[in-house]
This record gives sequence, C-alpha cells and structure tokens, in this order.
Amino acid sequence: MTERYDQIWLATSADPFDHDERETFDVFYDRVYGLMPHEHEWLTLANTLKDAVSAHEVYLTKVLDEVLLAHRVHRRRPAQNPSLSERELFFDLLGVEQRPESVRPVTSYATCSHIDAANSEPAEDRLVFAQHDPTGAYLVELTEDQVLAYLQVLGNHIREIDPVLWLYACHRPGSIPQSALQPVADRLKCQPL
Repeated sequence: MTERYDQIWLATSADPFDHDERETFDVFYDRVYGLMPHEHEWLTLANTLKDAVSAHEVYLTKVLDEVLLAHRVHRRRPAQNPSLSERELFFDLLGVEQRPESVRPVTSYATCSHIDAANSEPAEDRLVFAQHDPTGAYLVELTEDQVLAYLQVLGNHIREIDPVLWLYACHRPGSIPQSALQPVADRLKCQPL
C-alpha cells in the first residue's frame, strides 16, 4: 500500500503549479482523502480483527442451531441472533465456555469499535479501542503480529470446543435430557420440529 502513497506523493511534488499556492503536503493530504499510510494499516488490521470476531460469533450461533436441531427443536427466528446471555445459558448446558478468559480481550476490542472503513476516523477508533486496552494505552496500536495472535486465540477456542459440540450435534443427538433442555429452549424461543 505504501507504494501507492509514494506514487501519489511523487505525482504531487512533481507538479508544483497544480497547488494553487498550497503546500505540497496539503495537496497530498487531500489526494489521499486524509487517510495516511499508518491509519490505513491500522484500519485494515482492526477490520480484520472485527471480521474474525464476527465469524467466531457466527460459528457459535450456527453450532447452537445444529445442536438444537439434533435434539428436535429449532429457534423460531433463526435469522435473529440470540443474545450473549441466551447463548451463555445454552453453552453452560453443554459444559462449554463460550467466552473464556483468553477470548474476552479479543472480543472486547473488536466489539467496542465502531469501525466503518468508508466513514472512519482512525484516531477516534483507536481511542475507543484504548478504553478496552488492558495496558491502559492512550491510542491502541495494532500490529500484524498482534492481530495474528488474536486470530490464533479465536482459532484455539474453536478447536477446543468443537469436539464437544460435534458430539452433541452429530454423535449423540437427543442426549441432552429434555428437563435440562426445556428451559434453554424456552429462553431461545424454540419450538419442536
């Protein structure tokens, strides 16, 4: 990406008569729409993290639906995601922690951000992230290594819980006692198949 910024800088500085008496940097800043290379990198990394957490959440909801179907019930509104507390109740029933200590900081970072790449103010987004940063940083700097480490945490969590969920969804359908499943099914607004 920095190559493109370099090209824009060279083109801007090569034509000093195109500046209307403005400084070269000001013209460059306008041409990159105020998005400097370090901010572009930060937005890319933050959005990658946000997307990974979204995929993790989708996985947890999909697993919930698969286990329910294996027990002959389904949610009335599958397009509507269950709340965190509703999912927590379900995963507690299975003896699986949906947000262990290792996952909480990752989901906290990603869900606190209001990142919208088209309308973003990177410095403001970093301040929002900083409010959830355990180190107490004023501005959170994300590096590729940090994001890769966060992705590894999410992947490890999936690998940890997947065998248990697979067991209830595929190898032992109907194995959750109805008396234990019914309160959870009621909370999730489920109905029998």
